[in-house]
Amino acid sequence: MPIRQHLGRLQAWWSSAESSTKVTAVLATIVLFAVIVGTAFWAATPDFQPVFTGVSESDSAKIATLLKERGIPVQVSSSGSVVSVPSGQVQQARIEMHQKGLPSSGAPGYSRLGQTGIGQTQLQEQTTLRIAMEEEIQNTIERLDPVESARVHISVPKEAVFAADKQEPSAGITLKLSPGARLSSEQVQGIVHLVSYSVDGLKPERVSIVDSEANPIWESGHSTTTGVGTVGARRKAELEYAERMRRTLQQSADEAAGQGKTKVLVHAELNFDSVERKSVEYTPLGERTGAKVSEASSVERYGPPAGGGSAPTYPAGGIDSSGRAYQNENKVANYNINEERRTITEAPGDVERLNVSVLIDKAVPPETVAKIKSAISGLIGADNQVRNVICEQVEFDKSEEKTAEAERAKLATAKRFEAALKYSPLLLLLVVAVVLARILGRNIGQSAALPQPALAAIGSGYSGSESGSGSESGMAVTIGEDGIQRYAPSPKAPDPVLSLLPALGDHEPEPELINIIQFTIDKPDKMAALLKQWLKRE
Repeated sequence: MPIRQHLGRLQAWWSSAESSTKVTAVLATIVLFAVIVGTAFWAATPDFQPVFTGVSESDSAKIATLLKERGIPVQVSSSGSVVSVPSGQVQQARIEMHQKGLPSSGAPGYSRLGQTGIGQTQLQEQTTLRIAMEEEIQNTIERLDPVESARVHISVPKEAVFAADKQEPSAGITLKLSPGARLSSEQVQGIVHLVSYSVDGLKPERVSIVDSEANPIWESGHSTTTGVGTVGARRKAELEYAERMRRTLQQSADEAAGQGKTKVLVHAELNFDSVERKSVEYTPLGERTGAKVSEASSVERYGPPAGGGSAPTYPAGGIDSSGRAYQNENKVANYNINEERRTITEAPGDVERLNVSVLIDKAVPPETVAKIKSAISGLIGADNQVRNVICEQVEFDKSEEKTAEAERAKLATAKRFEAALKYSPLLLLLVVAVVLARILGRNIGQSAALPQPALAAIGSGYSGSESGSGSESGMAVTIGEDGIQRYAPSPKAPDPVLSLLPALGDHEPEPELINIIQFTIDKPDKMAALLKQWLKRE
Protein backbone atom coordinates (compact mmCIF):
# COMPACT_ATOMS: atom_id res chain seq x y z
CA MET A 1 0.00 0.00 0.00
CA PRO A 2 1.21 3.57 -0.58
CA ILE A 3 1.24 4.40 3.15
CA ARG A 4 3.37 1.37 3.95
CA GLN A 5 5.70 2.21 1.11
CA HIS A 6 6.13 5.76 2.41
CA LEU A 7 6.70 4.47 5.94
CA GLY A 8 9.23 1.99 4.63
CA ARG A 9 11.09 4.70 2.73
CA LEU A 10 11.03 6.94 5.81
CA GLN A 11 12.35 4.13 7.98
CA ALA A 12 15.11 3.36 5.48
CA TRP A 13 16.05 7.04 5.36
CA TRP A 14 16.11 7.27 9.14
CA SER A 15 18.40 4.24 9.36
CA SER A 16 20.87 5.63 6.84
CA ALA A 17 20.65 9.34 7.86
CA GLU A 18 23.44 11.06 9.71
CA SER A 19 23.06 12.22 13.33
CA SER A 20 22.96 15.94 12.38
CA THR A 21 20.19 15.28 9.88
CA LYS A 22 18.18 13.40 12.49
CA VAL A 23 18.55 16.27 14.99
CA THR A 24 17.43 18.77 12.34
CA ALA A 25 14.40 16.69 11.47
CA VAL A 26 13.42 16.30 15.13
CA LEU A 27 13.76 20.07 15.79
CA ALA A 28 11.76 20.90 12.66
CA THR A 29 9.01 18.51 13.75
CA ILE A 30 8.88 20.11 17.22
CA VAL A 31 8.71 23.62 15.74
CA LEU A 32 6.00 22.56 13.32
CA PHE A 33 3.97 21.06 16.15
CA ALA A 34 4.42 24.21 18.25
CA VAL A 35 3.30 26.42 15.35
CA ILE A 36 0.24 24.26 14.78
CA VAL A 37 -0.69 24.42 18.46
CA GLY A 38 -0.09 28.20 18.59
CA THR A 39 -2.17 28.74 15.47
CA ALA A 40 -4.98 26.69 16.96
CA PHE A 41 -4.93 28.75 20.17
CA TRP A 42 -4.74 31.98 18.18
CA ALA A 43 -7.70 30.97 16.02
CA ALA A 44 -9.65 29.94 19.11
CA THR A 45 -9.11 33.31 20.86
CA PRO A 46 -12.51 35.08 20.91
CA ASP A 47 -13.07 38.50 19.38
CA PHE A 48 -13.97 40.80 22.28
CA GLN A 49 -16.44 43.64 21.83
CA PRO A 50 -17.54 46.29 24.35
CA VAL A 51 -20.75 45.38 26.13
CA PHE A 52 -20.82 48.35 28.54
CA THR A 53 -19.01 51.69 28.25
CA GLY A 54 -18.78 54.63 30.61
CA VAL A 55 -19.52 52.56 33.71
CA SER A 56 -18.06 53.29 37.11
CA GLU A 57 -15.26 51.20 38.58
CA SER A 58 -17.55 49.63 41.16
CA ASP A 59 -20.09 48.63 38.49
CA SER A 60 -17.37 47.23 36.22
CA ALA A 61 -16.02 45.10 39.10
CA LYS A 62 -19.49 43.72 39.84
CA ILE A 63 -20.19 43.03 36.16
CA ALA A 64 -16.84 41.25 35.69
CA THR A 65 -17.45 39.07 38.76
CA LEU A 66 -20.95 38.03 37.70
CA LEU A 67 -19.91 37.31 34.11
CA LYS A 68 -17.02 35.11 35.27
CA GLU A 69 -19.41 33.19 37.52
CA ARG A 70 -21.57 32.48 34.47
CA GLY A 71 -18.59 31.26 32.45
CA ILE A 72 -18.43 34.26 30.11
CA PRO A 73 -14.90 35.53 29.35
CA VAL A 74 -14.59 39.21 30.24
CA GLN A 75 -12.05 41.97 29.76
CA VAL A 76 -12.02 45.29 31.64
CA SER A 77 -10.15 48.34 30.33
CA SER A 78 -7.38 49.91 32.37
CA SER A 79 -9.65 52.81 33.35
CA GLY A 80 -12.41 50.41 34.36
CA SER A 81 -15.02 52.21 32.26
CA VAL A 82 -15.26 49.67 29.41
CA VAL A 83 -16.30 46.02 29.85
CA SER A 84 -15.86 43.68 26.86
CA VAL A 85 -17.01 40.11 26.18
CA PRO A 86 -16.77 37.79 23.14
CA SER A 87 -18.78 39.10 20.21
CA GLY A 88 -21.09 36.11 20.22
CA GLN A 89 -22.10 36.64 23.87
CA VAL A 90 -22.73 40.41 23.91
CA GLN A 91 -26.53 40.18 23.97
CA GLN A 92 -26.53 37.40 26.56
CA ALA A 93 -24.25 39.42 28.85
CA ARG A 94 -26.40 42.54 28.52
CA ILE A 95 -29.62 40.68 29.30
CA GLU A 96 -28.18 38.96 32.35
CA MET A 97 -26.62 42.14 33.72
CA HIS A 98 -29.79 44.18 33.19
CA GLN A 99 -31.66 41.54 35.16
CA LYS A 100 -29.25 42.22 38.02
CA GLY A 101 -29.73 45.97 37.69
CA LEU A 102 -26.25 46.56 36.30
CA PRO A 103 -24.86 48.91 35.40
CA SER A 104 -26.58 51.23 37.81
CA SER A 105 -28.26 54.32 36.39
CA GLY A 106 -25.71 56.60 38.05
CA ALA A 107 -25.98 58.77 41.11
CA PRO A 108 -29.02 58.24 43.38
CA GLY A 109 -30.64 61.55 42.41
CA TYR A 110 -34.06 62.18 43.85
CA SER A 111 -34.14 58.64 45.25
CA ARG A 112 -31.78 60.05 47.87
CA LEU A 113 -34.73 61.90 49.37
CA GLY A 114 -36.39 58.61 50.34
CA GLN A 115 -33.32 57.64 52.36
CA THR A 116 -33.43 60.60 54.70
CA GLY A 117 -34.05 59.92 58.34
CA ILE A 118 -36.24 61.63 60.89
CA GLY A 119 -34.98 64.65 62.75
CA GLN A 120 -33.12 66.47 59.98
CA THR A 121 -32.67 70.18 60.24
CA GLN A 122 -33.83 72.60 57.57
CA LEU A 123 -30.26 73.14 56.40
CA GLN A 124 -29.74 69.38 55.99
CA GLU A 125 -32.98 69.07 54.02
CA GLN A 126 -31.96 71.92 51.69
CA THR A 127 -28.50 70.44 51.21
CA THR A 128 -29.96 66.98 50.46
CA LEU A 129 -32.38 68.50 47.96
CA ARG A 130 -29.56 70.41 46.24
CA ILE A 131 -27.38 67.29 46.01
CA ALA A 132 -30.29 65.28 44.61
CA MET A 133 -30.88 67.98 41.99
CA GLU A 134 -27.19 67.98 41.04
CA GLU A 135 -27.19 64.19 40.66
CA GLU A 136 -30.34 64.19 38.54
CA ILE A 137 -28.84 66.77 36.15
CA GLN A 138 -25.59 64.80 36.15
CA ASN A 139 -27.39 61.57 35.18
CA THR A 140 -29.20 63.38 32.37
CA ILE A 141 -25.99 64.86 30.94
CA GLU A 142 -24.20 61.50 31.11
CA ARG A 143 -26.83 60.00 28.80
CA LEU A 144 -25.64 62.26 25.97
CA ASP A 145 -23.49 60.42 23.42
CA PRO A 146 -20.31 62.59 23.49
CA VAL A 147 -20.24 62.68 27.32
CA GLU A 148 -18.60 59.86 29.26
CA SER A 149 -19.10 61.31 32.74
CA ALA A 150 -20.17 64.60 34.32
CA ARG A 151 -20.13 66.44 37.64
CA VAL A 152 -22.60 69.23 38.43
CA HIS A 153 -22.32 71.78 41.24
CA ILE A 154 -25.16 74.22 41.93
CA SER A 155 -24.91 77.22 44.22
CA VAL A 156 -28.28 78.46 45.46
CA PRO A 157 -27.98 81.62 47.62
CA LYS A 158 -30.08 82.17 50.68
CA GLU A 159 -33.27 84.09 50.31
CA ALA A 160 -32.73 87.77 51.08
CA VAL A 161 -35.22 89.96 52.91
CA PHE A 162 -34.58 92.97 50.71
CA ALA A 163 -34.69 92.85 46.93
CA ALA A 164 -31.44 94.80 46.68
CA ASP A 165 -29.63 92.01 48.52
CA LYS A 166 -31.01 89.20 46.35
CA GLN A 167 -28.39 87.04 44.58
CA GLU A 168 -28.82 84.79 41.58
CA PRO A 169 -27.98 81.05 41.56
CA SER A 170 -25.04 79.73 39.57
CA ALA A 171 -23.84 76.35 38.30
CA GLY A 172 -20.51 74.76 37.45
CA ILE A 173 -20.21 71.63 35.27
CA THR A 174 -17.23 69.37 34.59
CA LEU A 175 -17.48 67.11 31.55
CA LYS A 176 -15.34 64.12 30.59
CA LEU A 177 -15.86 63.47 26.91
CA SER A 178 -15.56 60.12 25.18
CA PRO A 179 -12.24 59.48 23.39
CA GLY A 180 -12.16 61.43 20.14
CA ALA A 181 -15.52 63.17 20.81
CA ARG A 182 -16.06 66.92 20.60
CA LEU A 183 -19.00 69.14 21.43
CA SER A 184 -20.30 71.61 18.88
CA SER A 185 -21.46 75.06 19.90
CA GLU A 186 -25.09 73.95 19.51
CA GLN A 187 -24.53 70.98 21.82
CA VAL A 188 -22.87 73.20 24.43
CA GLN A 189 -25.78 75.64 24.29
CA GLY A 190 -28.16 72.69 24.65
CA ILE A 191 -26.42 71.58 27.86
CA VAL A 192 -26.47 75.15 29.18
CA HIS A 193 -30.20 75.47 28.50
CA LEU A 194 -30.81 72.06 30.08
CA VAL A 195 -29.12 73.13 33.31
CA SER A 196 -30.61 76.64 33.40
CA TYR A 197 -34.17 75.36 32.90
CA SER A 198 -33.66 72.66 35.55
CA VAL A 199 -32.84 75.15 38.32
CA ASP A 200 -35.30 77.83 39.30
CA GLY A 201 -33.94 81.30 38.60
CA LEU A 202 -30.70 80.10 36.96
CA LYS A 203 -29.74 82.11 33.89
CA PRO A 204 -27.51 80.77 31.08
CA GLU A 205 -25.03 83.56 31.80
CA ARG A 206 -24.50 82.08 35.27
CA VAL A 207 -23.43 78.64 33.98
CA SER A 208 -19.79 77.62 33.51
CA ILE A 209 -18.61 74.40 31.80
CA VAL A 210 -15.07 72.97 31.66
CA ASP A 211 -13.68 69.67 30.46
CA SER A 212 -11.71 67.11 32.45
CA GLU A 213 -8.48 69.02 31.71
CA ALA A 214 -9.91 72.34 33.00
CA ASN A 215 -10.26 73.80 29.51
CA PRO A 216 -13.25 76.15 29.33
CA ILE A 217 -16.11 74.97 27.14
CA TRP A 218 -18.64 77.60 28.21
CA GLU A 219 -17.67 80.59 30.32
CA SER A 220 -20.10 82.37 32.60
CA GLY A 221 -21.25 85.65 31.15
CA HIS A 222 -21.83 84.31 27.64
CA SER A 223 -25.17 85.10 26.08
CA THR A 224 -27.08 82.41 24.24
CA THR A 225 -28.90 84.92 22.04
CA THR A 226 -28.52 83.76 18.47
CA GLY A 227 -28.04 85.99 15.44
CA VAL A 228 -25.48 88.58 14.47
CA GLY A 229 -26.42 90.94 17.27
CA THR A 230 -24.17 89.31 19.87
CA VAL A 231 -20.43 89.86 20.03
CA GLY A 232 -19.73 86.11 20.19
CA ALA A 233 -21.80 85.43 17.09
CA ARG A 234 -20.14 88.28 15.22
CA ARG A 235 -16.68 87.01 16.05
CA LYS A 236 -17.66 83.49 15.05
CA ALA A 237 -18.94 84.73 11.68
CA GLU A 238 -15.71 86.66 11.11
CA LEU A 239 -13.59 83.60 11.93
CA GLU A 240 -15.62 81.39 9.61
CA TYR A 241 -15.32 83.90 6.78
CA ALA A 242 -11.57 84.27 7.35
CA GLU A 243 -11.11 80.48 7.39
CA ARG A 244 -13.01 80.02 4.11
CA MET A 245 -10.95 82.77 2.51
CA ARG A 246 -7.71 81.31 3.91
CA ARG A 247 -8.41 77.84 2.45
CA THR A 248 -9.10 79.33 -0.97
CA LEU A 249 -5.97 81.47 -0.96
CA GLN A 250 -3.83 78.67 0.49
CA GLN A 251 -4.86 76.35 -2.34
CA SER A 252 -3.88 78.97 -4.93
CA ALA A 253 -0.52 79.59 -3.22
CA ASP A 254 0.26 75.87 -3.02
CA GLU A 255 -0.46 75.43 -6.71
CA ALA A 256 2.00 78.22 -7.52
CA ALA A 257 4.85 77.52 -5.07
CA GLY A 258 4.35 73.89 -4.11
CA GLN A 259 2.93 72.08 -1.10
CA GLY A 260 4.29 73.23 2.25
CA LYS A 261 6.18 76.28 0.92
CA THR A 262 3.61 78.94 1.81
CA LYS A 263 1.52 79.89 4.82
CA VAL A 264 -1.52 82.13 4.37
CA LEU A 265 -2.98 84.10 7.29
CA VAL A 266 -6.26 86.01 6.99
CA HIS A 267 -7.82 88.56 9.34
CA ALA A 268 -11.31 89.77 8.53
CA GLU A 269 -13.61 92.34 10.08
CA LEU A 270 -17.23 92.35 8.97
CA ASN A 271 -19.84 95.09 9.21
CA PHE A 272 -23.04 93.78 10.71
CA ASP A 273 -24.98 97.04 10.55
CA SER A 274 -28.32 96.66 8.84
CA VAL A 275 -29.01 99.58 6.46
CA GLU A 276 -32.36 100.37 4.85
CA ARG A 277 -32.48 102.73 1.87
CA LYS A 278 -35.68 104.24 0.42
CA SER A 279 -35.98 106.07 -2.92
CA VAL A 280 -38.80 107.50 -5.05
CA GLU A 281 -38.40 107.99 -8.80
CA TYR A 282 -40.83 109.96 -11.01
CA THR A 283 -41.01 109.47 -14.76
CA PRO A 284 -42.82 112.19 -16.83
CA LEU A 285 -45.45 111.17 -19.37
CA GLY A 286 -46.35 112.62 -22.74
CA GLU A 287 -49.00 115.35 -23.21
CA ARG A 288 -52.53 114.19 -22.32
CA THR A 289 -51.41 110.63 -21.64
CA GLY A 290 -52.01 108.61 -18.57
CA ALA A 291 -54.99 108.39 -16.25
CA LYS A 292 -56.92 111.67 -15.66
CA VAL A 293 -57.16 112.43 -11.97
CA SER A 294 -59.14 115.74 -11.92
CA GLU A 295 -60.43 118.39 -14.28
CA ALA A 296 -61.55 122.05 -13.62
CA SER A 297 -62.95 124.66 -16.01
CA SER A 298 -64.01 128.36 -15.75
CA VAL A 299 -65.82 130.78 -18.18
CA GLU A 300 -65.67 134.59 -18.03
CA ARG A 301 -67.98 136.82 -20.23
CA TYR A 302 -68.40 140.64 -20.68
CA GLY A 303 -71.27 142.49 -22.68
CA PRO A 304 -74.54 144.59 -22.49
CA PRO A 305 -77.52 143.16 -20.67
CA ALA A 306 -80.03 141.19 -22.60
CA GLY A 307 -82.87 143.77 -22.20
CA GLY A 308 -83.55 147.29 -20.91
CA GLY A 309 -83.95 148.06 -17.29
CA SER A 310 -82.12 149.61 -14.50
CA ALA A 311 -79.32 147.03 -14.50
CA PRO A 312 -75.90 148.62 -14.90
CA THR A 313 -74.19 148.33 -18.17
CA TYR A 314 -70.64 147.00 -18.59
CA PRO A 315 -68.01 149.30 -19.84
CA ALA A 316 -67.41 149.52 -23.50
CA GLY A 317 -64.07 147.91 -23.07
CA GLY A 318 -65.88 144.55 -22.76
CA ILE A 319 -66.94 144.65 -26.39
CA ASP A 320 -64.56 144.07 -29.15
CA SER A 321 -64.29 146.16 -32.32
CA SER A 322 -66.97 144.14 -34.03
CA GLY A 323 -69.50 144.97 -31.33
CA ARG A 324 -69.58 141.41 -29.87
CA ALA A 325 -69.39 140.60 -26.15
CA TYR A 326 -66.02 139.38 -24.46
CA GLN A 327 -65.77 135.74 -23.23
CA ASN A 328 -62.80 133.86 -21.52
CA GLU A 329 -62.89 130.08 -20.86
CA ASN A 330 -60.17 128.07 -18.88
CA LYS A 331 -59.87 124.28 -18.43
CA VAL A 332 -57.37 122.47 -16.16
CA ALA A 333 -56.93 118.63 -16.32
CA ASN A 334 -54.61 116.71 -13.90
CA TYR A 335 -53.09 113.36 -15.02
CA ASN A 336 -51.12 110.74 -13.03
CA ILE A 337 -47.39 110.40 -13.65
CA ASN A 338 -45.10 107.29 -13.30
CA GLU A 339 -43.92 107.00 -9.70
CA GLU A 340 -41.51 104.24 -8.52
CA ARG A 341 -40.73 103.75 -4.82
CA ARG A 342 -37.80 101.51 -3.74
CA THR A 343 -36.89 100.22 -0.30
CA ILE A 344 -33.48 98.52 -0.22
CA THR A 345 -32.29 96.72 2.95
CA GLU A 346 -28.60 95.90 2.88
CA ALA A 347 -27.92 92.63 4.69
CA PRO A 348 -25.21 92.69 7.36
CA GLY A 349 -21.90 90.99 6.81
CA ASP A 350 -20.12 93.33 4.41
CA VAL A 351 -16.33 93.24 4.56
CA GLU A 352 -15.11 96.20 6.57
CA ARG A 353 -11.44 95.23 6.61
CA LEU A 354 -9.51 92.28 5.14
CA ASN A 355 -5.81 91.75 5.73
CA VAL A 356 -3.97 88.84 4.08
CA SER A 357 -0.43 87.90 5.08
CA VAL A 358 1.50 85.30 3.09
CA LEU A 359 4.69 83.74 4.46
CA ILE A 360 6.77 82.21 1.67
CA ASP A 361 9.81 79.97 1.98
CA LYS A 362 13.12 81.51 0.89
CA ALA A 363 13.61 78.66 -1.54
CA VAL A 364 10.79 80.05 -3.72
CA PRO A 365 12.09 82.25 -6.61
CA PRO A 366 11.26 86.00 -6.45
CA GLU A 367 9.26 85.87 -9.70
CA THR A 368 7.01 83.21 -8.17
CA VAL A 369 6.54 85.41 -5.08
CA ALA A 370 5.43 88.29 -7.30
CA LYS A 371 2.96 86.04 -9.11
CA ILE A 372 1.52 84.79 -5.82
CA LYS A 373 1.01 88.33 -4.56
CA SER A 374 -0.60 89.38 -7.82
CA ALA A 375 -2.94 86.38 -7.84
CA ILE A 376 -4.04 86.87 -4.21
CA SER A 377 -4.54 90.61 -4.76
CA GLY A 378 -6.79 89.84 -7.69
CA LEU A 379 -8.78 87.25 -5.72
CA ILE A 380 -9.60 89.57 -2.80
CA GLY A 381 -9.79 92.79 -4.84
CA ALA A 382 -6.94 94.48 -2.97
CA ASP A 383 -7.14 98.28 -2.87
CA ASN A 384 -4.47 99.02 -0.21
CA GLN A 385 -7.15 100.59 1.97
CA VAL A 386 -9.78 98.09 3.08
CA ARG A 387 -8.26 94.98 1.49
CA ASN A 388 -4.50 94.57 1.87
CA VAL A 389 -1.99 91.86 0.89
CA ILE A 390 1.49 91.43 2.41
CA CYS A 391 3.98 88.80 1.21
CA GLU A 392 7.19 88.06 3.13
CA GLN A 393 9.88 85.47 2.47
CA VAL A 394 11.19 83.66 5.54
CA GLU A 395 13.18 80.51 6.20
CA PHE A 396 10.73 77.77 7.15
CA ASP A 397 11.45 75.53 10.12
CA LYS A 398 11.34 71.98 8.75
CA SER A 399 11.92 70.24 12.10
CA GLU A 400 8.23 69.82 12.78
CA GLU A 401 7.66 68.50 9.28
CA LYS A 402 10.47 66.00 9.71
CA THR A 403 9.07 64.93 13.05
CA ALA A 404 5.63 64.47 11.53
CA GLU A 405 7.14 62.48 8.67
CA ALA A 406 8.98 60.29 11.15
CA GLU A 407 5.77 59.76 13.10
CA ARG A 408 3.92 58.82 9.92
CA ALA A 409 6.67 56.38 8.99
CA LYS A 410 6.59 54.92 12.50
CA LEU A 411 2.82 54.56 12.32
CA ALA A 412 3.04 52.86 8.92
CA THR A 413 5.72 50.51 10.25
CA ALA A 414 3.56 49.72 13.26
CA LYS A 415 0.61 48.93 11.00
CA ARG A 416 2.74 46.66 8.83
CA PHE A 417 4.16 44.94 11.90
CA GLU A 418 0.66 44.48 13.28
CA ALA A 419 -0.49 42.94 10.01
CA ALA A 420 2.60 40.71 9.89
CA LEU A 421 2.06 39.66 13.50
CA LYS A 422 -1.53 38.84 12.75
CA TYR A 423 -0.67 36.47 9.92
CA SER A 424 2.74 35.34 11.22
CA PRO A 425 1.48 32.00 12.65
CA LEU A 426 0.15 30.93 9.27
CA LEU A 427 3.24 32.18 7.47
CA LEU A 428 5.55 30.45 9.93
CA LEU A 429 3.56 27.24 9.61
CA LEU A 430 3.91 27.37 5.84
CA VAL A 431 7.65 28.09 6.00
CA VAL A 432 8.32 25.28 8.47
CA ALA A 433 6.28 22.84 6.40
CA VAL A 434 8.18 23.76 3.23
CA VAL A 435 11.58 23.53 4.94
CA LEU A 436 10.72 20.19 6.55
CA ALA A 437 9.46 18.81 3.25
CA ARG A 438 12.62 19.90 1.46
CA ILE A 439 14.86 18.38 4.14
CA LEU A 440 13.02 15.06 4.16
CA GLY A 441 12.82 14.90 0.37
CA ARG A 442 16.50 15.70 -0.09
CA ASN A 443 17.67 13.17 2.48
CA ILE A 444 15.42 10.42 1.17
CA GLY A 445 16.64 11.10 -2.36
CA GLN A 446 20.24 11.04 -1.24
CA SER A 447 19.67 7.72 0.56
CA ALA A 448 18.19 6.18 -2.57
CA ALA A 449 21.09 7.46 -4.68
CA LEU A 450 23.85 6.14 -2.43
CA PRO A 451 26.25 3.81 -4.35
CA GLN A 452 26.18 0.13 -3.51
CA PRO A 453 29.06 -1.02 -1.38
CA ALA A 454 32.04 -2.43 -3.20
CA LEU A 455 31.95 -6.13 -3.90
CA ALA A 456 34.87 -8.41 -3.76
CA ALA A 457 35.30 -12.10 -4.10
CA ILE A 458 37.62 -13.27 -1.44
CA GLY A 459 39.81 -16.02 -2.70
CA SER A 460 39.08 -15.37 -6.35
CA GLY A 461 41.31 -13.85 -8.90
CA TYR A 462 39.28 -10.72 -9.63
CA SER A 463 36.74 -8.33 -8.08
CA GLY A 464 33.58 -8.23 -10.10
CA SER A 465 30.43 -6.14 -10.14
CA GLU A 466 27.51 -6.66 -7.80
CA SER A 467 26.30 -9.51 -10.01
CA GLY A 468 29.68 -11.03 -10.63
CA SER A 469 30.59 -14.34 -9.12
CA GLY A 470 34.03 -15.56 -8.24
CA SER A 471 35.42 -19.05 -8.46
CA GLU A 472 33.89 -21.88 -6.65
CA SER A 473 36.49 -21.51 -3.90
CA GLY A 474 35.68 -17.76 -3.43
CA MET A 475 33.08 -15.97 -1.28
CA ALA A 476 31.21 -12.73 -2.19
CA VAL A 477 31.61 -9.99 0.44
CA THR A 478 30.83 -6.27 0.83
CA ILE A 479 33.36 -3.71 1.96
CA GLY A 480 31.62 -0.70 3.50
CA GLU A 481 31.54 1.51 6.60
CA ASP A 482 30.80 -1.50 8.84
CA GLY A 483 33.78 -3.44 7.58
CA ILE A 484 33.80 -6.65 5.51
CA GLN A 485 30.53 -8.47 5.50
CA ARG A 486 29.12 -11.38 3.52
CA TYR A 487 27.05 -10.22 0.59
CA ALA A 488 23.79 -11.87 -0.30
CA PRO A 489 22.76 -10.42 -3.66
CA SER A 490 19.12 -10.14 -4.49
CA PRO A 491 17.97 -12.29 -7.40
CA LYS A 492 18.18 -10.43 -10.64
CA ALA A 493 17.84 -11.17 -14.32
CA PRO A 494 20.87 -13.16 -15.62
CA ASP A 495 23.58 -11.21 -17.38
CA PRO A 496 23.60 -12.25 -21.09
CA VAL A 497 27.40 -12.09 -21.21
CA LEU A 498 27.93 -14.29 -18.18
CA SER A 499 25.23 -16.74 -19.34
CA LEU A 500 27.38 -17.62 -22.39
CA LEU A 501 30.56 -18.26 -20.43
CA PRO A 502 29.74 -21.82 -19.14
CA ALA A 503 29.60 -23.06 -22.75
CA LEU A 504 33.27 -22.21 -23.16
CA GLY A 505 34.44 -24.63 -20.56
CA ASP A 506 35.66 -24.55 -17.04
CA HIS A 507 38.64 -22.36 -17.72
CA GLU A 508 38.59 -18.65 -16.92
CA PRO A 509 37.49 -16.56 -19.91
CA GLU A 510 39.81 -14.03 -21.45
CA PRO A 511 38.93 -10.36 -21.19
CA GLU A 512 38.99 -10.00 -24.99
CA LEU A 513 36.38 -12.73 -25.32
CA ILE A 514 34.10 -11.01 -22.86
CA ASN A 515 34.47 -7.78 -24.84
CA ILE A 516 33.60 -9.57 -28.11
CA ILE A 517 30.51 -11.13 -26.57
CA GLN A 518 29.43 -7.79 -25.12
CA PHE A 519 29.94 -6.10 -28.54
CA THR A 520 27.85 -8.82 -30.23
CA ILE A 521 25.01 -8.33 -27.76
CA ASP A 522 25.10 -4.52 -28.01
CA LYS A 523 25.49 -4.27 -31.82
CA PRO A 524 24.39 -7.53 -33.47
CA ASP A 525 23.93 -5.96 -36.94
CA LYS A 526 27.53 -4.84 -37.13
CA MET A 527 28.72 -8.24 -35.87
CA ALA A 528 26.59 -9.97 -38.56
CA ALA A 529 28.06 -7.73 -41.28
CA LEU A 530 31.56 -8.55 -40.05
CA LEU A 531 30.88 -12.29 -40.16
CA LYS A 532 29.51 -12.00 -43.71
CA GLN A 533 32.68 -10.32 -44.86
CA TRP A 534 34.78 -13.04 -43.26
CA LEU A 535 32.71 -15.77 -44.97
CA LYS A 536 33.04 -14.05 -48.36
CA ARG A 537 36.81 -13.94 -48.03
CA GLU A 538 36.93 -17.65 -47.32
